[in-house]
This record gives sequence, structure tokens and C-alpha cells, in this order.
Amino acid sequence: MASTFKPKQALDFDGALLQELQGDVSDSIARQLLRELPPLTASSVVHDNGCGYGAVTMAICGSNPPAGLTIHATDVNPMFLARMQAKL
Repeated sequence: MASTFKPKQALDFDGALLQELQGDVSDSIARQLLRELPPLTASSVVHDNGCGYGAVTMAICGSNPPAGLTIHATDVNPMFLARMQAKL
């Protein structure tokens, strides 16, 4: 069950702000992970859980992925998903 409680001090981050604060740290980590994992194939299914603004999904898309690859990107924050969808 999802909780609607949010502390008063909690900030509303959108994807653009988070990306600005983090710089390219997540992007660099995502690219490094792709170099260390076995190659993706046409039948691969990737679940980018807690995708944020989409560093992993964007790294995969930028790595010339095989046709047929499936990526499921999920996040609890709809603003992150909207930002990633706009980039795709």
C-alpha cells in the first residue's frame, strides 16, 4: 500500500533539478555497469527500478542496443518518469 505521508521538510525534486545536482555521476556509473555486464541481446529484459531521470535507460539506449531489447523503467516519482519520457 502506498503511503501519502510526506514530511513538511521534504523537497519536491523534479528530474531536471536532480540531474543538475548530481551532475553526470549516475550517467558515469550506468555506463560503467554496462561495460561490466554480459552483452544485452534481443531477448534481454531490463527493469530499471527506481530509474530516477533515466541514467541507466539512457545509457542502454545510447549503447546501440539490439533490436527487440525490452526496458521497463519504473519510479515512484511521476515527475522523474515524465522527464525521462520527454528525453526518449
